[in-house]
Amino acid sequence: MEAIPVGKAIRDLRNYLRLSQKELAKGICTQSLISQIECGDVSPSADVLYKIANRFGVDINYFFDITDCPRLDYVKEVFFQIRQEIRKRNYEKVSQMIESEMPNPLFQTKVNQQFMLWHQAICIYYIQGDAKQSLELLKEAVELTDTTTKNFSERQIEILTSIAIIYSEVGDFENSFEYYQKALYQLKKLPVVQDKSIRIRILFNFAKTLSKNGNYQSSLEQVDQGIRLCIEHEIMCLFGELHFQKGKNLNSLGHKQEGLQYLEKAKTIFDLEGNEQFADIVKREINFYSNDE
Repeated sequence: MEAIPVGKAIRDLRNYLRLSQKELAKGICTQSLISQIECGDVSPSADVLYKIANRFGVDINYFFDITDCPRLDYVKEVFFQIRQEIRKRNYEKVSQMIESEMPNPLFQTKVNQQFMLWHQAICIYYIQGDAKQSLELLKEAVELTDTTTKNFSERQIEILTSIAIIYSEVGDFENSFEYYQKALYQLKKLPVVQDKSIRIRILFNFAKTLSKNGNYQSSLEQVDQGIRLCIEHEIMCLFGELHFQKGKNLNSLGHKQEGLQYLEKAKTIFDLEGNEQFADIVKREINFYSNDE
């Protein structure tokens, strides 16, 4: 790896996030070493570069391509499966997966523990209904990333969104809105966004919370942003759910004909995805508003 490009990337990210060399170096190395790396006088060791990436809240792949590792692939596959089951609301299955994998040495790193703690907290709320413990664990998970108070990683932003959702579930809209706004603000500050679906997920859940609080017009604005992003980035994530939410908002605002059109679009999307559970939910909603006319 060439020292100069890496040093420049580190300096540019540090300046973008308005971190001093002292803040970046704290707990990692000396300020002098950071200066030497940025000037291209020395190359950072793999350990130092990994810790710098964590401090910035970016993946180490931002700086260079690492060799594919089967062990890393296994961790990624487990994480992928957990996220898939969370979307399906199979919280019992997720809880079992977490319990099974937690003793595995592969999941003892701080970053992997953070992921597990995050999803354990979600399961605790939806299985046990314990919002207090869930929120405590989520806030603990946020702190398990070696970033600074000035910047957050993508995962931290996702955990902030989960906190906002739990507050919304228990009717604490003030705290919920605060965490959604914080998540969107931190996402905007990220120099590189690797997962384009994060903003879509925040917007969708924010829209749901606004609707629950009776702010249907504001909810529509979030939904429309989400739909535009899905189309722009060619992402199907939450595309059906966003149309469903828009249909519900329009119906709540008295625009039933247009609302039904969006509900029909949502059902079509879920049918194409093979998501029978959500398609049935939309069908019941369509029947309700059709019979109400």
